[in-house]
Amino acid sequence: MTPEAILEAHTNVLAKTGGTPGLRNRGLLESAAYAPVESAGGRDAYPTFFSKVAALGYRLCQNHPFVDGNKRTALAAMLWTLRANGYRPKIDPQAGTVVMVLVAMGHLSLDGLRVALLLWCDLDPSREDF
Repeated sequence: MTPEAILEAHTNVLAKTGGTPGLRNRGLLESAAYAPVESAGGRDAYPTFFSKVAALGYRLCQNHPFVDGNKRTALAAMLWTLRANGYRPKIDPQAGTVVMVLVAMGHLSLDGLRVALLLWCDLDPSREDF
């Protein structure tokens, strides 16, 4: 997702759920938006589709680029990306909230978030190609 698409998602999230609008730091937003395409030594930092989606959500949640709604926007961005790529995640809203709170608190790793995404899409998390 581009930074602009994430900003749009953020606006939609706040319109539906409430909160204080505002971007705290554009650089942190861009860091999260471009995390899925990072590389090191000529290799993808996040080599699978689901690790890329998790990186997007994880960075949005951890970077805290918005005044309010960072966790909700992170979840919305990940779900949009999954749906845009043909996946149909089945997620209970409370489960999504709990997962994002755990990420924000530092109790769920990026790989743990990747596993949650796989489970929401009814995919086997033991497969390394996801």
